[in-house]
Amino acid sequence: ITKGDLELLLSKIEYSKDSLTKAQKNENITRMDAVIRLITFAHLDKMADLKSIYVVDYEDKADISDSYIGYVAIAKGLGIVSGNKFGPKDNVTRAEAAEMIMNLLTNINKNNTATIQSKNKEDFSSYKNKEDYDILELS
Repeated sequence: ITKGDLELLLSKIEYSKDSLTKAQKNENITRMDAVIRLITFAHLDKMADLKSIYVVDYEDKADISDSYIGYVAIAKGLGIVSGNKFGPKDNVTRAEAAEMIMNLLTNINKNNTATIQSKNKEDFSSYKNKEDYDILELS
């Protein structure tokens, strides 16, 4: 799968990321880059950046940059990736990308469903600012 293909798939589910150049869109995407994009899509990148709190047990963990340990750990924890070897520099196939996206969406919906209600307990459809909302429950 190319970077452009993954960006197109994620754009269909309201993912906003800096646009890739035409040349970048045609590059194959590595497993590490795909995981970074998926974790960022899930808004877990700030948590992933706390790299010192994560441990990964992949056989090839020495090949994973310290900067991205959190991304890999979260991806494994959410079931986006699995197995004994991560292969950060390996290219991702379309089938693997589809499976990664489905695993992310399935696990995010199952584990991180948010209930939102307006601060004044009224209908919130007219509010435009996120300050008008309270997150009541994450389950």
